[in-house]
Amino acid sequence: FEAVFDIPPDNYPLPDLQLEFIGMKGQVQFNLPLKDVDNNLTETFTVDQIRWKQLHVEDGHLSITYDMNGIYGKFGGAAYEGYIEGGFDVYLNDSYTWDGWIAATGVRATEITEKLTPAYLLLDGKFNGSLIAAGDAKELYQADLDCTSIEAGTFSISSLDDMLNDLPPPATAALTDQVTRIGLETLRDFDYDQVHAKGRVHGREGNGFLKIAGPRGSRNIEVNVFDHRWKVDRPAQTSSD
Repeated sequence: FEAVFDIPPDNYPLPDLQLEFIGMKGQVQFNLPLKDVDNNLTETFTVDQIRWKQLHVEDGHLSITYDMNGIYGKFGGAAYEGYIEGGFDVYLNDSYTWDGWIAATGVRATEITEKLTPAYLLLDGKFNGSLIAAGDAKELYQADLDCTSIEAGTFSISSLDDMLNDLPPPATAALTDQVTRIGLETLRDFDYDQVHAKGRVHGREGNGFLKIAGPRGSRNIEVNVFDHRWKVDRPAQTSSD
């Protein structure tokens, strides 16, 4: 048995995931009994725009295959002057384990950081990067991020603005406050020639680094995140002495 069904163009929102497929169309292909290569249900879509929260991918494509063990997908599209592609597997076991990856080529980070991290970090310039992750329905097992700049740009830690606003005005500030202001302003804004960022998150803990080099020197930032709520204190040992 083989059949092909056409899916008419329409918008398909998924509010719970903050995900929306705009202008999606495609086909659903059945084949029974199962073939050696094909699975019993394959869906292939083209999408005018894929939106997640405030981010978007244009002229996207999405291919999803089902079988008795899971759901497997691949996607891609133009985004922010570059291209994004990825894939995912969701396994139909008791915990719904999953794994996936995303790769970005020549993507401009300006609009992405303006929408995702406006209060903390702004990054201008084009980047290549990748994200690989695995988890289940309840938790993230591990995620690895690697990102490298391909052109010069500007790096700004906008979260330092609050600390700068709390300092006394330069005209009346003590020497220590003036030195602090100079240090924070130097760290906040930095023109770079090259950026390399890499990080790993496992559960609720992780580590990573950000290395920036430019005409005015370099910045090397290391980040380590620990979640002590997962730790169980050992009871105090007692003795007869």
